[in-house]
Amino acid sequence: MRIGIIGAGAWGTALASVAAENGHSIQLWAREPEVVHAITTTRSNEAFLPGSVLADSITATNTIRDLVGCEIILNATPTQHVRSTLIDEVVRGAIVVNVAKGIEIGTHLRVSEIVAQVAPSMTSYAVL
Repeated sequence: MRIGIIGAGAWGTALASVAAENGHSIQLWAREPEVVHAITTTRSNEAFLPGSVLADSITATNTIRDLVGCEIILNATPTQHVRSTLIDEVVRGAIVVNVAKGIEIGTHLRVSEIVAQVAPSMTSYAVL
């Protein structure tokens, strides 16, 4: 199964590692180009998950559209960045799993409500 993970912090990277260990192909999106470079060249994310060696089946990117076509999309970005990160094209046809917590400052919306606004073609949504 092809899984896209939005957010390469400690939580997103750890989930990517577990999914890869279970035989899945992972597209891991990071905001920081240096994190993408480190994962690609050293198979590690020392900035957020030091000491962990990442499987070859994890591909890092900072282009969100690289996640188009993934069967599952895990949102592991901070709530305050969901609106500026997630795009409808990425979630179309995918199961969206939110693994973040919190409400958006200013709107007081939950992540599910933000996702519904920015990705209206989303049809399947789960929360971990």
